[in-house]
Amino acid sequence: MSILDTLIAEFKGLCSRFTDLRQPSPNLQYSIQDIVLAAFSVFFIQSPSFLDSQKQLERKYGLSNAQTLFGLDKIPTDNHIRKVLDKTPSSTLVPMFQNLFERLRDSDVFQKFTVLNDRILIALDGTQHHSSTDISCPSCNSKTAKNGVTTYYHSFIGASLCAPGNNTVLSLPPEFITPQDGHDKQDCENAAAKRWLSQYGAYYAAEKAVILGDDLYASQPLCEAVLEQNLDFILVCKETSHKVLYDFISNAEMETVSIREKSGPDRGRITRLRFINKVPLNGNSDPLLVNWVGIEVTDRNGKKGYTGAFVTSIKITADTVASIAEAGRARWKVENETFNTLKNKGYHLEHNFGHGKENLCNLFATMNLLACNFHTMAELLDEKYKTIQEKLRRRVGFFEEIRTLTKYVLFNSWDALFDEILDSFKPRDSTRQKP
Repeated sequence: MSILDTLIAEFKGLCSRFTDLRQPSPNLQYSIQDIVLAAFSVFFIQSPSFLDSQKQLERKYGLSNAQTLFGLDKIPTDNHIRKVLDKTPSSTLVPMFQNLFERLRDSDVFQKFTVLNDRILIALDGTQHHSSTDISCPSCNSKTAKNGVTTYYHSFIGASLCAPGNNTVLSLPPEFITPQDGHDKQDCENAAAKRWLSQYGAYYAAEKAVILGDDLYASQPLCEAVLEQNLDFILVCKETSHKVLYDFISNAEMETVSIREKSGPDRGRITRLRFINKVPLNGNSDPLLVNWVGIEVTDRNGKKGYTGAFVTSIKITADTVASIAEAGRARWKVENETFNTLKNKGYHLEHNFGHGKENLCNLFATMNLLACNFHTMAELLDEKYKTIQEKLRRRVGFFEEIRTLTKYVLFNSWDALFDEILDSFKPRDSTRQKP
């Protein structure tokens, strides 16, 4: 049995937690379970027209892949899905994120996500997933341009489990940047990051998590919020926003380490690392003391490449400085492997699947994150899925295959679907009979 069958069955168990304000009635056509699974199937298959194609398949065979692969009983209409799900907060899906993380943690592949003596890295960053000058809801933030046009938008703090040298990431529960009760000011990334730490920090502290983030996060209040949860941090630290720190280190004695690549495509490349411990993050009367590392990379011809700097709560030594710097640079994976994948590789994160009047826009964004996670887990833990990915080389190619096959062919399981794709890779007998 494919791990997808298992994960979808576990997701099915969450459906009873969804808000259903419909009055009980013998004429109630669709269960809340059918409505939730139908919505999720669209994100999983990466096809807004998936449910329509399954209705056509059902008319032909009396059954559809929505039923056999996703466990639906009846296929609801798009409008009915949007109307019912608008009442359910996105936080309802948080247990599924934790379920996936724990399943990964207990697997053999989890070691690929551990660094710095069995720590894990969690990169935080904000991204937008809806923008419109016409459509809005109470959960929207807004901004008004000089010409008087107001744009309404949704955004969230994304959290990604990542590691250097590992192109796979796993999304953790998001925190939406949305107007908060009792606050006059609009919500912001900084405040949402603090809420994320407050809600989930202790859970991931048990896994010795290190928080990664850009320069916005390298402020004393946010750093202290990280430390309060018994977490560590490695954060981008720019000179333009940390003048006091850079003035301090300009007159301080620092240790240096140089690493030259001796083989491979980067042979001759030199990475120069400078570091110093216990420096003031800012000019406050009681500044937080942090540890600083600067990086400069040059190629074999002396041409400058990457330059950057980080502050961290982890003590830096000559033995650990390279690993800490490498871990800090992994923060880009939340943008490259998470946001870029969701926006540009088929998941259509910024597409308006349905905005709703209360929770729908954020709930659908959360389902999209989970759908991506399900594929990630299959790629890591399902041998058939992994083989298909290796053959097709692109996840986009995989979705093209399953969209086409599920539109015309009925499968009784994910294993059966994968077997059909794998069979297409087998060489065919091209011999011809002589006339």
